[in-house]
Amino acid sequence: MGVSAFANIKLNGLLTKHANFQNAFRVLITLLRASTGENWHLILQAISRDRTIDFECTKKPTYEDYKRNGYEAIGCGDSGLAIFYFVSFMLFVNLIFLNLFIAIVINSFGNII
Repeated sequence: MGVSAFANIKLNGLLTKHANFQNAFRVLITLLRASTGENWHLILQAISRDRTIDFECTKKPTYEDYKRNGYEAIGCGDSGLAIFYFVSFMLFVNLIFLNLFIAIVINSFGNII
C-alpha cells in the first residue's frame, strides 16, 4: 500500500534514498525504522508535505513530469492519506509488539511460578 500511495513523492527531509516508498524493499526498511519509534513523525511530515516556495513539487505528476525531472520522483504528498496510513500503522504495530512483549513476560514468569 505504501508503494502505490507514496512512491511518486519527491525526496525531502527524512525521505531520503535510504528511507522512502519507491520500492517494496525500501518500504519495509522505512516502516521497520518507523516501528521502532525513530522519528516516525518526521517521516510522516515528509510524505505529507505540500508545495511551497522552497519545495517544488507537482500535485498529480504524470509520466511526462517524471521524465522532465530526470526520472526522479517529483510528486507532492497527500496529508490526509499520510496521516491515516502512519497513525493506523503505528497503532497496529505497537499493539502487536506490546502483546508479544506481554506474552514473552508471562511465559517467562509462568515457568518460575
